[in-house]
Order: sequence, then C-alpha cells, then structure tokens
Amino acid sequence: MKNIFAILLLVVLSGCNTLNYVGIQTYNPAEVTFPSSVEKVLVVNNAVPQPDDKGHEYSYFGREAKVGKIRTDSALVYFCNALGRSIFDLSYFSDVLLYPDALRQDNNFLDDKKLSPSQVSSLCEDNGADAVISLDRLVFRLNRDVSLYNGYIEGGEKVYVDGVVRVYVPGRSSALAAVVVSDSVEWREIVFDEGAIDYVIPSPQFAVYLAGEVVGSNLSPCFVPHWMDETRWYFSQAGTLWKEASAFAADEKWDNAVDRWKKIYQTTKSDKAKAKAAANMALAAELDGDLKKSYELIKEAYDLYPDNDDECKVHLYLYKESILQRLQVNEKLNLQIGGTKSDD
Repeated sequence: MKNIFAILLLVVLSGCNTLNYVGIQTYNPAEVTFPSSVEKVLVVNNAVPQPDDKGHEYSYFGREAKVGKIRTDSALVYFCNALGRSIFDLSYFSDVLLYPDALRQDNNFLDDKKLSPSQVSSLCEDNGADAVISLDRLVFRLNRDVSLYNGYIEGGEKVYVDGVVRVYVPGRSSALAAVVVSDSVEWREIVFDEGAIDYVIPSPQFAVYLAGEVVGSNLSPCFVPHWMDETRWYFSQAGTLWKEASAFAADEKWDNAVDRWKKIYQTTKSDKAKAKAAANMALAAELDGDLKKSYELIKEAYDLYPDNDDECKVHLYLYKESILQRLQVNEKLNLQIGGTKSDD
C-alpha cells in the first residue's frame, strides 16, 4: 500500500557531490493502540484546576511583579475540547464524544487520580462509548516579562503545561495506557512603546486558555495514526546517466530514474558510486511503499560505502536508521489501520 508522497524541495552541494532533498509525508502509528472493539471514545476532564494565584511569575524591567489571579478551570475545558476535536478531525474513530462536566470536585490539583473500573464502565454505558480518554492531571506555569532591548521594549510570555492523559477501557482493572503531557507555548515581541505590549502578546489569562487549546490539539497523534513531514535525499554527480536519473527524479518519474541508477550500479567500478545508486533506489522503493526492499538496498549501500569518515557515510547511516525505524513500527501501524486495533 502506498502511504507516502513526495515533493522535490531543493538541491544543495556538499561533500557528497550533489544532494537533492525531497520532502515526504510518512504515515505513522499512534502511541496508543486501542482494542479492535473501540469505535466511539469519550473525552473527559478528570483534572482539578489549580488555585488562581499558583504557578505564575511576572518580571517587569528586572523586578518581580504580580501577575494577578488566573483561572485555569476553563483552560482544562479548552484542552479537552481541542483534544476531542483534533481526534475527531482525523476520522479514525466513528465518533468522539465530549463529557460536559468535570468529574472531580476535590481541591487536590497536584494529585493524579485515576478513574476506577466502575467509573469507566458507567461513563461508557451512560454515553454510548467504548473507551474513555481522560485528562487526569494538568498544571500550568506562566512566565511573563517586560524589559528593555536595544532601546525598545520587549515583552514575552511562556506557558508551560504538564500533566497526564490516560486511556481506559471497560473490563480492565487498570488504564490501557498513559500519555505524559509536557509542552509549552510562547509569545515574544518587540515594540516601540510599553503600552503596545498588551496588544501584541495575550493577557496572562488568555495565554493560559490558548496554551490549553494548543497543547490539547497537539496531543492527537498519541491516539490516532497520523501523517508526518520528513526529509529524504538522493545523490547525483557528473555523468550522463546520473544527470538523466536526476532529471527524471525531479519530475517524479521514479521508474525511469531507477532504470538509470540500476545501470550505474551494474556498470560502475566505484564502490562509492555503486553505494549512491543503491541508496537512490532505496528511496524509490520507499516512495513505492516497499519498505523491506528499501531497507535491503540502503543497508547494502551503507555496507558498500568504503569511507567511514566521509559525509556521505553519515547520510547513508541516517537513512538506514530511518527506514529501520519505519519497519519496526509498520506492524503496529498495520494493526491500527487494518481494523484490528489490538487483541488486548
């Protein structure tokens, strides 16, 4: 199955003659593999908002100042809503539901309190869900500063977000999986006048809301197979066949390019040229979805290249490890997209 497409990005000169860089998208498995029976998931807020005066620092021209009180209860809701929307938008589950109320009523915001098996069963039964994605803890820390910078006013704000999200399935005595949240969102601007700072960076309260939404959205790849942007490359150098192959590759006519690289591989007496041609054919195999063949070719290219101190050897090693990593996670990906998410 072809799950990659490529777009030629740029060409650079290096110690490897010419490297032609290619931007591709690879399809990657989610961190969590759900049981095959899970079609609908319920996102719940099981975290406790921190006190309004905890976790906020403000530096004003080198002196400590008060930020004021910041409520985080809505930020927890923004996080859950954004997480649910981002999962739903990837169309992996048949439906993603959002529980409207906070589950916990205590004040122990630092406690990471797991859902009990009875809570999980009730939530799923009452809402028609097969699994629960629960925000069990989320803490915000905000740093805001205003200072002089080369005669101008510089304002900055950074929100750190830490916590844990768990997946629960009815019938299990413990959580299926736990995902640690550790992220941050930052704003920094330079203005002519101090009064303009509040117009170019958000207020502390709004910054916390935005951080909850951004970090929640960023977490969806943990639960759903997803596309990632990556970079690959192919080699070219002087010679008619090399130039013809590069022209075909630039036009995304990979079969024609492979024909030329194969001829180079079969006729050259140089181990370096042979290795480069094999590496280029490995890229074409990856683009065609044949990861096993791609790895065989890039491993041969790496083993064949004679100079361990050469820059090209480094490129061959990096590509070999990238394909090996894809092979290792491919079984997990096939499990997740083949209709049998897990046998657990």
